[in-house]
Amino acid sequence: MRVNDQPTLGDWRFDIESAVLTQPGRTKRLENRSALTLELLCRRRGEVVSKAAILGEVWRGRAVSDNSVAIVIADLRRALGEDSRAPVHIETVAKRGYRLNLGLETASAPSSPANERRGARPFWALGAVAVAALVAATISTFEPPHPLTLVFAPVFGPACSIPPRLCECSND
Repeated sequence: MRVNDQPTLGDWRFDIESAVLTQPGRTKRLENRSALTLELLCRRRGEVVSKAAILGEVWRGRAVSDNSVAIVIADLRRALGEDSRAPVHIETVAKRGYRLNLGLETASAPSSPANERRGARPFWALGAVAVAALVAATISTFEPPHPLTLVFAPVFGPACSIPPRLCECSND
């Protein structure tokens, strides 16, 4: 399968020769390994590309960790404006590798319910902070109706507090 010189990923166009992603009004130059990885994914669009295949073609046999691939994929997602928890273009296939999606959504596509919920989080947090502030203000201004007063009265009689059988000052 021959790759188009400028494959598209939603609103992005990838110029393989210059390693540049362009979108109306924006241009992002890719690092060499990121560009080679994206080119490989474009060539095999829709297929799962293993980490070993990416390491073999992009790093050409140099000894690096599997984490190197994850870092490059994260850089590509960041360049494309993707969230790794809800990828649009580059999908992680657990324990197998990565896939460039065939049916790509554009930026103008309707957002998914997951993205809508994620966008609503700041409003819930703001509401929780407001309720906490209201409760704290109520507690700090609360005063009991009467101050607590302790009254001490003799227990064993008006003149002496020692029991009569132990007291030498008996009032008999």
